[in-house]
Amino acid sequence: MIDLNELTRAVGELDEEKVTEMLTEFVNSKPTEEEAQK
Repeated sequence: MIDLNELTRAVGELDEEKVTEMLTEFVNSKPTEEEAQK
């Protein structure tokens, strides 16, 4: 599951590499629709 606090912090710091890495890992984990909506 994606750590939304960490993602928010990375976005706030404009850490494009970290944001891209986190989102890629999340998509690659093939979340269910329910997990994706959390």
